[in-house]
Amino acid sequence: MTIKCPKCHSENPSDSKFCMICTTLLKDMEGISEAFFEDIEIPDSTVTASITIAGKYRLKTVLGRGGMGVVYLAEDIKLDRTVALKFLSPRLISDLEIQERFIQEARAASGMDHPNICTIHEINETKDGQLFIVMPYYQGESLKDKVRTGPLEQKEALDIAVQIAKGLARTHQNEIIHRDIKPANIMVTRDNIVKVLDFGVAKLSSQIKLTRPGILVGTVAYMSPEQAEGREVDHRTDI
Repeated sequence: MTIKCPKCHSENPSDSKFCMICTTLLKDMEGISEAFFEDIEIPDSTVTASITIAGKYRLKTVLGRGGMGVVYLAEDIKLDRTVALKFLSPRLISDLEIQERFIQEARAASGMDHPNICTIHEINETKDGQLFIVMPYYQGESLKDKVRTGPLEQKEALDIAVQIAKGLARTHQNEIIHRDIKPANIMVTRDNIVKVLDFGVAKLSSQIKLTRPGILVGTVAYMSPEQAEGREVDHRTDI
């Protein structure tokens, strides 16, 4: 199912808040409250710099989307910096277990101060209860996009692998298992600094499990055999 943009008439995924082509606000989305834009009235369907979330984040455009949510480019108008806001997908907002996993992503990443792990500024929510995580906006590209142009040089590939391993070493020291390490969740900045992203399916081994027995969490193509079988996993599943 798709949503047609009222401005450019392009087709967008059903959970889109903005048109992926012209960034027009899609006001006809089923189940999305206009209170998402809590600080202003929207006079028309165009996304402008006046759309502000939580009183301090001015939306600019859509950066991307995944299984758990949508990420927007935004401006932190109080601290004068560019950030990325990750919102929980509206189709999942009623699932308390997934909401808890979303919050856990912020807690997991925010507790680790490491150059190869994505920083979390804060977790917040709109007046109608839509959760979002505030992260830095890293200029660069995902490893998935990077390898699309062809094989990496050996030196570059090794450098990326070592940085990923260093980031994972820190997560494992903190008893956190990422469980979804894949090229799309690895960002390589313009300065060639690797950032491990998206702890949305991470499991804190010292806390209560969020997944029921037999339920697969992660991306099938990148799962360890144990994870694909729905068995208990430890840090080795990331390696």
